[in-house]
Amino acid sequence: MNRHEIRMELFSVWIGDEPLWKVFWYYGALTGFLIVFLYGVVVGELVPRAGGWGWLIELTAVSIAIVAITYISVAIWRSAWNTRWRIFGHLARWAVVAAVWSVIVQYFVVSSSPQ
Repeated sequence: MNRHEIRMELFSVWIGDEPLWKVFWYYGALTGFLIVFLYGVVVGELVPRAGGWGWLIELTAVSIAIVAITYISVAIWRSAWNTRWRIFGHLARWAVVAAVWSVIVQYFVVSSSPQ
């Protein structure tokens, strides 16, 4: 794939033109797992070794993760009705709501816990 095809694919996913199964499993499950894994590696391994610059690495990792998770959530939400069975659209939207709430709750639990 060249750059133009990649951009068109990402745009097509963003506006909800792709089938739900593709967006949910490729972007939501697979890419979401990779984001969480890489974030864990960065925060768990790189930040402690970075000394005084650890906060900047963590801020960068959090920013990238937020952008990626927002993209994935919007893509799943918009693609929810691109399926034969309407129940899967409802389930996908419930999964997006549950995931967003989970991230918000985890943020407040982690930020309020003693260091």
